[in-house]
Amino acid sequence: MVVGKEKMQLFNVPGTVDSYVYATEGDRDVADKAIAEIETGFDLMFIHLPNMDFFGHSTGWMSEIYLFEITQTDKAVGRILAALPPDTLVILTADHGGHGRVHGARIPVDMTISWIIAGPGVVADHEIAAPVNTMDTAATVAYVLGLTLAPDAAGVPVLEALGSP
Repeated sequence: MVVGKEKMQLFNVPGTVDSYVYATEGDRDVADKAIAEIETGFDLMFIHLPNMDFFGHSTGWMSEIYLFEITQTDKAVGRILAALPPDTLVILTADHGGHGRVHGARIPVDMTISWIIAGPGVVADHEIAAPVNTMDTAATVAYVLGLTLAPDAAGVPVLEALGSP
């Protein structure tokens, strides 16, 4: 796990994470540290890039600075993707959108997020028709790993992306 926000420490439960790296200098630092972790080998990796949330809150979602920072985050993602083995499954997503300098309202700009999946077993060049909820990410990861979800789990695997009904 390589993260760019201190609050992600709550996921660092003893006995559940092999490596926890807190990168304090934003997306570039996260990418540098993630690439170093990739080089040591991994089975599952969680990478959190903090800049889009930071600049959404500080300068406003879709502000000129925010839009510029998207290009910088894109470069960090590109560097990470280039370092991954070719048979890696990747899910790229966000936890929320935003408007102005806030989020949390039940409006499309706050509730709509990008959800991109690529790698082995994924239907290539396919736009997912069904809406994807943020909780579907964890459900999809569990499905791919062959784990059974609790009956009351909120998310569902995005089977359409995996070529399953």
